Amino acid sequence: MPEAELPRLPDILIVDDEKHVQDFFRRVLEKQGFTCEVAGDGKSAFRMTNRRNYKLVIMDIRMPDWHGIDAIVSMGLVNPNQKIIVVSGNLTDDVIKEIEDQPNVVGWVEKPIEPDRLLKLVKTSFEIHDKA
Repeated sequence: MPEAELPRLPDILIVDDEKHVQDFFRRVLEKQGFTCEVAGDGKSAFRMTNRRNYKLVIMDIRMPDWHGIDAIVSMGLVNPNQKIIVVSGNLTDDVIKEIEDQPNVVGWVEKPIEPDRLLKLVKTSFEIHDKA
């Protein structure tokens, strides 16, 4: 009797408080074969990354309840190998400086983002993950 196949764990955690952004990212990534989960704020994302290792977290910065930078710093303290891409509609010079100082951030891009650009960032971060 063949052994039952275990469900595949999600590759990517999408963190954004806007459902249409979550859905867009998920649709683009799952179409390419990635598995995804979503969180609507930084605190939820932090709890989720404490329970499971994701190959990548895609993180918005401006969210209610817990700012993305706070979540990124906290994730880095618990799991310094957790790779994060920041996607935000408000990447000021100050925000870029803050995320540049975070060793677990492997890239950032401003919204709105084209699907090809998102996929290129994700694939590049997976190459970094696989080398770690």
